[in-house]
Amino acid sequence: MNKYQVKRFTPEEISSMVLSKMKETAETFVGKEIKNAVITCPAYFNDSQRQATKDAGTIAGMNVMRIINEPTAAAIAYGLDKKSSGEKKVLILLLLLLTYSDTLRWKLLTKRLLCV
Repeated sequence: MNKYQVKRFTPEEISSMVLSKMKETAETFVGKEIKNAVITCPAYFNDSQRQATKDAGTIAGMNVMRIINEPTAAAIAYGLDKKSSGEKKVLILLLLLLTYSDTLRWKLLTKRLLCV
C-alpha cells in the first residue's frame, strides 16, 4: 500500500495557489485587504487562456476586474510617475510560473498582478 497520495491539479488551481500567496504578501505590505485585481497576461494568449487566468484569480479570492495585455501594463506602469491630480497607490508584482499543459508540454508564463 502506497503511503503517498497523488493529487492532480488543473493549471488554474496551480496559478490560483501562487496568486493567493501573492495576494497575502501584498495585503501584508499595504496593511489592508485586497479585493480587486487587474491581472495581465501575454499578448499572444487566446480567449480560453485569458479566461483560465481570470478563473485562477477568482479561485484565489480576488474580484478580477480586467485581464489586460502585458504591454498595456508596462505602459500604465511607465505613466505612474507622471503628473496626477491626487495620490495613487499601486502595487505591481511580477510572477513567473511554469504550468503543465494538457498536451504534456511545459510553458513559461509571465503574469503581473496589479492590485487596486
